Amino acid sequence: MNYTGAELRSGWVFSMAPKAVGYDWLVAFVGEAKVEDQLVDFEDRVAGDKIYSPRMWQLLGEFYRMDLLHGVLLQRLIVVQVAEILKDLLDVDVSRGGDDLYIDGKKLSVSIATRTSGSVLIHFGFNIVEVDKWGWIKLKDVNGFSKCFFDKFIGEWKSINRAYRKVAWR
Repeated sequence: MNYTGAELRSGWVFSMAPKAVGYDWLVAFVGEAKVEDQLVDFEDRVAGDKIYSPRMWQLLGEFYRMDLLHGVLLQRLIVVQVAEILKDLLDVDVSRGGDDLYIDGKKLSVSIATRTSGSVLIHFGFNIVEVDKWGWIKLKDVNGFSKCFFDKFIGEWKSINRAYRKVAWR
């Protein structure tokens, strides 16, 4: 699947999985990322930036009952978890700056969190083929990487929700 930025909209996943209506969702996919006139980041838009990679490992998600601040925190959690997996599973030395990952001083990833009237949307991706002037990682087992990510993410998500619910409200 390719990503153009148009997919970063409320309800996008329901066209593929109608039974997902009303649920938080997060999907992983591999494909081209080519965002030209659908940039959500105002700094990138003003600078005239574009996003292009012929092949990225990507995440796209929608989360309800969440404000943008919590969406950005969730975005950062995703970035941290991807970095941990790259380090632990592939022995890749990545660093993080905010919601971006870097390898050998070159930007490896793109990421955005934005708000709709009823949800938060998150997109994240990193290059898995060489892209001029950008960092990249050769990812041989896309499915294995995705499974590892979702195992880690779901475990953390459950842990966060348990911690939230176990405290006594006063």
